[in-house]
Order: sequence, then structure tokens, then C-alpha cells
Amino acid sequence: MMAFLRSQKGSSTILIALLLVVLVVFGLLSLTTTASELKLAKRNAQSHKDFYALDSEGVKFVSRIGYQVNEAWQRTEQNAHEDFFLALNELLEKEFHGLRTEVLLEEQQRLRIYKAFALENGRYTKYLNITLEITEPRSLKEAHDALNIVEWRLWQEPFEYNNTIDLWEGLP
Repeated sequence: MMAFLRSQKGSSTILIALLLVVLVVFGLLSLTTTASELKLAKRNAQSHKDFYALDSEGVKFVSRIGYQVNEAWQRTEQNAHEDFFLALNELLEKEFHGLRTEVLLEEQQRLRIYKAFALENGRYTKYLNITLEITEPRSLKEAHDALNIVEWRLWQEPFEYNNTIDLWEGLP
């Protein structure tokens, strides 16, 4: 009986079977890791796509406001009696309906413009808040520098866990 226990017949088959099991396990682990990394890469790409979509909308908005500032300055330059901010408000009302503005009366009159952009994705909503400040230009060179960006803030709503599942706390 002792001779039978010391026999090494079939040990190589057992080693090969164990090696195959280990290789299959590591292959499955590698496959699941690759799948989760692909999923994460897709989410990251969508997040970047959303960021650049919001950013381009903001750049277009600032460009359109800059064009309106130049138009208002040219209009007031031709009619010296016309007020720059009245002309600008008229142009802004034609171009953007319901734009939130605020006139700041300090040492120099300034106009503040507030605009918020929202981009809703299936899981979340991203926002871009823009605050612009316009001062009255005195020359054509100043008309290009009259528009200042005070705030350019991209943000998204905080994540909240879904706690709607009623878990048993162990109390009868």
C-alpha cells in the first residue's frame, strides 16, 4: 500500500489541470478589468465632450456680446448725444431675450451680464455660469477691451446616493 501512495503516476496531469485553472482565472480577471476600464474611458470621454460643448457655447456667447459692444460703440460714436449703455441694452434685448443684466454705479458706470448654460446628460446636469462686465469705451481700441470676463465657472450638481431601499435594521 505504501508503494501505491509513493507512486507519481498522474501528478503531471494534476499539475497541468491546476495550471489551466489558474490561467482561466487570470484570463477572466483580465477580461473583467479590461471591460471596466473601457466603461470608465467611455464615461471620461463623455465628460470631456460635455465640458467642451459647454465651453464652446460660452465662447460663442461672449463673442456675440463683444460684437454687440462694438455695434453699440459705433452707434454712439455716430450719434454723440446717444448713451452707450442705452444703445447696448437695446441691442442686447433684440439679440438675447430675458438676459439678466445689472448696472453698477460707481466711479465709472459698468454693466454686468449674467448667463447660465445647462447641459443635461442622462445621469447628471452640468452648468456653466458666466458673468461679464462692460465699461463704456472711449475709443475704438477701448471698445475691444470694454468687455471683461468676471466669472467663468463650470460645475455640476453634487452626487447623491439613492437611499430609497428600506433596509431592515434588525428591530422586530
